[in-house]
Amino acid sequence: MAIIYISHTVPDVLRLADRLLVLRDGAAVAQREARGCTEGELISLMVGRDLGQLFPEPGAASAAEIVFEARGISQPGVLHDINFQLHKGELLGIAGLMGSGRSELARALFGLDACAEGEIRLNHSRLDGLSTRARIRKGLAFLTENRRADGLLMLASSAANLTLVTPDQPAVPKVAADIRLHSADLNRQPVQQLSGGNQQKVAFGKWLLRLPQVLMVDEPTRGIDVGARQEIYRIMRNLAGQGIGLLVISSEIEELMGLCDRILVMRRGEIRATLARAEFHRERILQEAI
Repeated sequence: MAIIYISHTVPDVLRLADRLLVLRDGAAVAQREARGCTEGELISLMVGRDLGQLFPEPGAASAAEIVFEARGISQPGVLHDINFQLHKGELLGIAGLMGSGRSELARALFGLDACAEGEIRLNHSRLDGLSTRARIRKGLAFLTENRRADGLLMLASSAANLTLVTPDQPAVPKVAADIRLHSADLNRQPVQQLSGGNQQKVAFGKWLLRLPQVLMVDEPTRGIDVGARQEIYRIMRNLAGQGIGLLVISSEIEELMGLCDRILVMRRGEIRATLARAEFHRERILQEAI
């Protein structure tokens, strides 16, 4: 049986395929044998330029100032005594297998699910007990893992989606420029007609208008191509450069290692390890997760 395998996941393509056909902007731009082709070469063909490095350069060392803190967060059968601190301008990753409690933790911190125990503090102000709406007003934001179901109004325009949490904010064109979304596309078409990468940029943009102090992102590059990934990474690093603390949840270890300043590894609802950048090793992260 002959198989045509279509995927954005470059390591899978190189592992499974015998030959490669690269499409870009609706045209076939390259054909070659998979054997001997590197990830860097394939990515360059996909985006039409030499990426050099997919991830932006790390910023300065995280400020000592703590902007967000979880103390003893617990949910029976889901989360067990979660404790961590997020510093101003830091990208803090959360790794773990499916079912480890990563997304459940974000939902609890955002107030979508109740916590049985624990404290949540943003700039030393208690958030636990507050509604999600009140947590947003305090400066907490959450980009969910499923933008189509939870993050966007798919039949509405980009402009309408950008103002979902700030309906009186007039600075939509500026944010559209910041996320490199063409201003002509703001009102013309439903967001469901945009590419996955542009949909994700709109999902980010609605929080940029709010200028949160802490942004939690769950699977920030799921279902988008390599070029859009680089844009999303740039946006997150720029936000950190503005002093915003980011909590980054991802099932892709390479993404966390390339982007984050520290990584928390979860297993069965618990934090099993906290790793600084110098300690990042794929095998170590997997070992702690498993």
